[in-house]
This record gives sequence, C-alpha cells and structure tokens, in this order.
Amino acid sequence: MKIAFHILVMVLLFASCQNVERPKKPDNLIAVEELKDILYDVSLVNAARDFSRGQLKNAGIEPDKFIYEKYNIDSLQFAKSVAYYSVDFNRYLKIWEDVNERLEVKRDAVDSLIRRTDSIRGAEGKSEKEKPRTGLMDPDELERDGDN
Repeated sequence: MKIAFHILVMVLLFASCQNVERPKKPDNLIAVEELKDILYDVSLVNAARDFSRGQLKNAGIEPDKFIYEKYNIDSLQFAKSVAYYSVDFNRYLKIWEDVNERLEVKRDAVDSLIRRTDSIRGAEGKSEKEKPRTGLMDPDELERDGDN
C-alpha cells in the first residue's frame, strides 16, 4: 500500500509539472547586461530605503520612480523581463551572482573608506564622540526627564 501511495504521488507530481507555461519573450525585453545594472541599483536603493527612509523622503526621492526614470523603463517592462529571465534558473542565478559580486566590491570599497576615515580621525586625535552627525539620534545624547 505504501508503494502504491508513493507511485501515485510521483505520477501526480509529474503530471502537474507538464503544463507549466513559460512567459513569452516580451517585445521590450530588457537586455541581460542592463537588467544586471537595474538589479544592482535596485539593491542599493532598497538598502538605502531600509537604512534611511526619512532622509530619502525629505530629499523628495521616490526610489522606484528613480530606477524607472534612470533606465527609461516602466514597472510592467521590468516585471515581464524579470519573469522571462527567471524561468531559466541557471541564467537567472548567473545574473544575480554577477549583481552580488558588484555589491561585494562596492561594500569592500565603502568599508575601506570608513577604515581610512577612522584612521585619519585617530591621527588627528578626534574621539569617536566627535564624529559628524548622521542625522540619526544617538540614545546617549537624549536627556531624560529629571536628569538635568
């Protein structure tokens, strides 16, 4: 009985995977290299959005609109292109690996700049408390009621 159940499950799984429709190639398909650039920028914008949503809003920057205008695309063109490329798992994985590699290079460059800046501050005798303000409030700077 157990074997029959497993065979039935295998047949159902096999049959259910036969009618998968692949998206048709969009007329305005975004080229692979441009898609990599877009996904790289989307990743950076999403990181910025998560880190400093208020600063983006104050600057009047709408992240999605920024990407669409920069690459002269619309959300439908982007979605259809991503859907088209994502059907080929290996190709889509390669796209994301290339994007990730660029992000790691950017991260390393930023980390290097931060270390250099910290070392310059140390050489000038500035302490950590003298760092320029980032716009984020340090909890140690907040005064509590009654702690005057």
